[in-house]
Amino acid sequence: MNVAAIRYLCVILGCVLGALGGADLSIAHLRIFADNMTVGRGFIGVAIVYFGKWRPFMTFVGALVFGSAHALQLWIQASGAPSTAGMGGRWEAASLVWPAHARGRQP
Repeated sequence: MNVAAIRYLCVILGCVLGALGGADLSIAHLRIFADNMTVGRGFIGVAIVYFGKWRPFMTFVGALVFGSAHALQLWIQASGAPSTAGMGGRWEAASLVWPAHARGRQP
């Protein structure tokens, strides 16, 4: 098969999966559509792939780290803490992972 055809197929498949994910988020989970409903999850996805260095196992480990930070954020809010407590868990995890990941790289 042609390399260009495979690239186009992968881009189309990625767009279809992104559309299905957005439809699932807006219809199944929230039952409404609102601006900024993803709240930066795309950025976190890019951070996970970057952290994983494009390798499946390390990307899985990164997804566990960020997923755990998100679960901790929800647990803190559900435990009766103020609504703003723990809201930056995913962003703080990204802020800690990137410098640790970049350590040892040449500029």
